[in-house]
Amino acid sequence: MAARRHLTYLRPRRPRPRWRRVLGWILLVLCLPPLAWLAWNRIEEAPNADALHWGNPPVREVADAHNAWLYLLGIGAAEGDDPVAFGRRRVDAYVARARRDPMAAAANLDVAAHDAYLHAFLTPVRSEAVETPS
Repeated sequence: MAARRHLTYLRPRRPRPRWRRVLGWILLVLCLPPLAWLAWNRIEEAPNADALHWGNPPVREVADAHNAWLYLLGIGAAEGDDPVAFGRRRVDAYVARARRDPMAAAANLDVAAHDAYLHAFLTPVRSEAVETPS
């Protein structure tokens, strides 16, 4: 009698151990939400009119005379000098420097040179000797 060959694909499989099934479900529950979130956020669509309206707030111009930020920048003004005008000069000087070399501060990793740059920026444009009461 010839030996019968057992067909392995007809034989029932052994069930997986319970810990493997639990581990598989835990991994599925932990990995599926981030993957779904990533897939959902890869969809590109043009912003609608509401998104453009709320994404670009209107520019509010404030007169220099009422601009507290310029006043704070002008705290180092010399006695008798207008702090708002001094603050405006500092902002204009900073903008001019940034337009000349916008990456100077980011590319400059030398701490001493950066400190010298800040010192030059923070010194008053017009320095006068201020008499201190004794």
